[in-house]
Amino acid sequence: MLGVEPLRLLRIYATILEGRGALELSSANFFIAAFVVHIVTGILFGTIFVLGARRFCAGLQRYILAGAGYGIAIWLVNFYGILSWLQPLLHGSAFILTQIPIAVAVLTHVSYGLTVALVTYVLQRDSNGALGPEFIGLVPGTSITGLRLQRAILNARLKGIQESNQRLLLGRS
Repeated sequence: MLGVEPLRLLRIYATILEGRGALELSSANFFIAAFVVHIVTGILFGTIFVLGARRFCAGLQRYILAGAGYGIAIWLVNFYGILSWLQPLLHGSAFILTQIPIAVAVLTHVSYGLTVALVTYVLQRDSNGALGPEFIGLVPGTSITGLRLQRAILNARLKGIQESNQRLLLGRS
Protein backbone atom coordinates (compact mmCIF):
# COMPACT_ATOMS: atom_id res chain seq x y z
CA MET A 1 0.00 0.00 0.00
CA LEU A 2 1.35 3.44 -0.97
CA GLY A 3 4.52 1.72 -2.22
CA VAL A 4 5.88 1.18 1.29
CA GLU A 5 6.58 -2.26 2.70
CA PRO A 6 4.35 -2.80 5.78
CA LEU A 7 7.22 -4.19 7.86
CA ARG A 8 9.66 -1.40 6.98
CA LEU A 9 9.91 -0.06 10.55
CA LEU A 10 10.75 -3.52 11.86
CA ARG A 11 13.43 -3.84 9.20
CA ILE A 12 14.91 -0.50 10.24
CA TYR A 13 14.91 -1.51 13.91
CA ALA A 14 16.60 -4.78 12.97
CA THR A 15 19.52 -2.82 11.54
CA ILE A 16 20.68 -2.38 15.14
CA LEU A 17 21.91 -5.98 15.04
CA GLU A 18 22.06 -6.84 11.36
CA GLY A 19 23.07 -3.60 9.67
CA ARG A 20 22.14 -2.94 6.04
CA GLY A 21 21.23 -6.62 5.48
CA ALA A 22 17.98 -6.17 7.43
CA LEU A 23 16.78 -3.67 4.79
CA GLU A 24 17.01 -6.18 1.93
CA LEU A 25 13.58 -7.37 0.88
CA SER A 26 14.85 -10.90 0.25
CA SER A 27 15.94 -11.35 3.88
CA ALA A 28 13.35 -12.60 6.37
CA ASN A 29 15.77 -12.86 9.30
CA PHE A 30 15.13 -9.23 10.20
CA PHE A 31 12.01 -10.19 12.15
CA ILE A 32 13.91 -12.31 14.67
CA ALA A 33 16.44 -9.52 15.24
CA ALA A 34 13.74 -6.86 15.65
CA PHE A 35 11.75 -9.12 17.98
CA VAL A 36 14.77 -9.92 20.19
CA VAL A 37 15.87 -6.27 20.39
CA HIS A 38 12.38 -5.07 21.33
CA ILE A 39 11.64 -7.81 23.86
CA VAL A 40 14.98 -7.47 25.65
CA THR A 41 15.01 -3.67 25.73
CA GLY A 42 11.29 -3.53 26.59
CA ILE A 43 11.79 -5.80 29.59
CA LEU A 44 14.90 -3.94 30.72
CA PHE A 45 13.40 -0.46 30.44
CA GLY A 46 10.05 -1.61 31.85
CA THR A 47 11.81 -3.01 34.92
CA ILE A 48 13.71 0.23 35.42
CA PHE A 49 10.45 2.21 35.24
CA VAL A 50 8.71 -0.08 37.74
CA LEU A 51 11.54 0.27 40.25
CA GLY A 52 11.57 4.06 39.91
CA ALA A 53 7.80 4.45 39.91
CA ARG A 54 7.48 2.70 43.25
CA ARG A 55 9.51 5.45 44.87
CA PHE A 56 8.51 8.57 42.98
CA CYS A 57 4.97 8.19 41.65
CA ALA A 58 1.74 8.56 43.59
CA GLY A 59 -1.56 8.79 41.77
CA LEU A 60 -2.59 8.05 38.22
CA GLN A 61 -1.72 11.52 36.87
CA ARG A 62 1.89 11.22 38.01
CA TYR A 63 2.18 7.76 36.48
CA ILE A 64 0.86 9.08 33.16
CA LEU A 65 3.26 12.05 33.16
CA ALA A 66 6.16 9.86 34.25
CA GLY A 67 5.37 7.30 31.55
CA ALA A 68 5.21 9.88 28.75
CA GLY A 69 8.42 11.51 29.97
CA TYR A 70 10.10 8.14 30.34
CA GLY A 71 9.21 7.20 26.76
CA ILE A 72 10.70 10.46 25.46
CA ALA A 73 13.82 9.98 27.60
CA ILE A 74 14.29 6.45 26.24
CA TRP A 75 13.99 7.79 22.70
CA LEU A 76 16.50 10.59 23.27
CA VAL A 77 19.05 8.43 25.07
CA ASN A 78 18.81 5.46 22.72
CA PHE A 79 18.57 7.30 19.42
CA TYR A 80 20.86 10.25 20.04
CA GLY A 81 23.01 9.14 22.96
CA ILE A 82 23.78 5.59 21.85
CA LEU A 83 22.67 4.65 18.33
CA SER A 84 23.85 7.90 16.71
CA TRP A 85 27.47 6.79 17.20
CA LEU A 86 27.20 3.02 17.81
CA GLN A 87 25.30 2.08 14.67
CA PRO A 88 27.69 3.94 12.30
CA LEU A 89 30.61 2.37 14.17
CA LEU A 90 29.21 -1.16 13.76
CA HIS A 91 27.39 -0.92 10.43
CA GLY A 92 28.59 2.23 8.65
CA SER A 93 25.36 4.22 8.94
CA ALA A 94 22.87 5.44 11.54
CA PHE A 95 19.87 3.75 9.89
CA ILE A 96 17.63 4.39 12.89
CA LEU A 97 18.23 8.15 12.79
CA THR A 98 18.10 8.60 9.05
CA GLN A 99 15.20 6.32 8.11
CA ILE A 100 12.66 6.59 10.92
CA PRO A 101 10.62 9.82 10.94
CA ILE A 102 11.01 11.70 14.23
CA ALA A 103 7.25 11.84 14.80
CA VAL A 104 6.97 8.06 14.47
CA ALA A 105 9.90 7.54 16.84
CA VAL A 106 8.51 9.93 19.45
CA LEU A 107 4.95 8.59 19.28
CA THR A 108 6.02 4.95 19.53
CA HIS A 109 8.22 5.68 22.53
CA VAL A 110 5.57 7.79 24.27
CA SER A 111 3.08 4.96 23.63
CA TYR A 112 5.51 2.51 25.20
CA GLY A 113 6.04 4.76 28.23
CA LEU A 114 2.30 5.27 28.74
CA THR A 115 1.62 1.55 28.42
CA VAL A 116 4.31 0.66 30.95
CA ALA A 117 3.06 3.38 33.31
CA LEU A 118 -0.60 2.33 33.16
CA VAL A 119 0.16 -1.38 33.53
CA THR A 120 2.52 -0.64 36.42
CA TYR A 121 -0.06 1.56 38.11
CA VAL A 122 -2.82 -1.01 37.83
CA LEU A 123 -0.70 -3.99 38.87
CA GLN A 124 0.91 -2.24 41.82
CA ARG A 125 -2.41 -0.92 43.11
CA ASP A 126 -4.28 -4.16 42.49
CA SER A 127 -1.61 -6.26 44.20
CA ASN A 128 -2.09 -4.08 47.29
CA GLY A 129 -5.88 -4.30 46.99
CA ALA A 130 -5.93 -0.52 46.59
CA LEU A 131 -6.83 0.24 43.00
CA GLY A 132 -7.11 4.01 43.08
CA PRO A 133 -10.52 5.65 42.75
CA GLU A 134 -9.24 7.83 39.91
CA PHE A 135 -8.74 4.67 37.83
CA ILE A 136 -12.33 3.53 38.27
CA GLY A 137 -14.26 4.42 35.14
CA LEU A 138 -11.09 5.14 33.11
CA VAL A 139 -11.26 1.69 31.58
CA PRO A 140 -14.62 0.63 30.11
CA GLY A 141 -16.40 -1.83 32.35
CA THR A 142 -14.62 -0.75 35.51
CA SER A 143 -16.67 0.44 38.40
CA ILE A 144 -16.43 -0.34 42.06
CA THR A 145 -19.29 -2.82 41.69
CA GLY A 146 -17.74 -4.33 38.56
CA LEU A 147 -14.36 -4.74 40.20
CA ARG A 148 -15.94 -6.35 43.27
CA LEU A 149 -17.88 -8.71 41.02
CA GLN A 150 -14.73 -9.64 39.08
CA ARG A 151 -12.85 -10.27 42.33
CA ALA A 152 -15.73 -12.43 43.67
CA ILE A 153 -15.79 -14.48 40.46
CA LEU A 154 -12.03 -15.00 40.57
CA ASN A 155 -12.17 -15.98 44.25
CA ALA A 156 -14.97 -18.48 43.53
CA ARG A 157 -12.97 -19.99 40.68
CA LEU A 158 -9.87 -20.22 42.85
CA LYS A 159 -11.86 -21.87 45.65
CA GLY A 160 -13.30 -24.38 43.17
CA ILE A 161 -9.81 -25.20 41.86
CA GLN A 162 -8.49 -25.64 45.40
CA GLU A 163 -11.39 -27.95 46.31
CA SER A 164 -10.85 -30.01 43.14
CA ASN A 165 -7.16 -30.36 43.95
CA GLN A 166 -7.97 -31.47 47.50
CA ARG A 167 -10.43 -34.09 46.22
CA LEU A 168 -7.82 -35.39 43.78
CA LEU A 169 -5.18 -35.60 46.51
CA LEU A 170 -7.53 -37.34 48.94
CA GLY A 171 -8.67 -39.76 46.26
CA ARG A 172 -5.06 -40.77 45.46
CA SER A 173 -3.89 -41.27 49.04
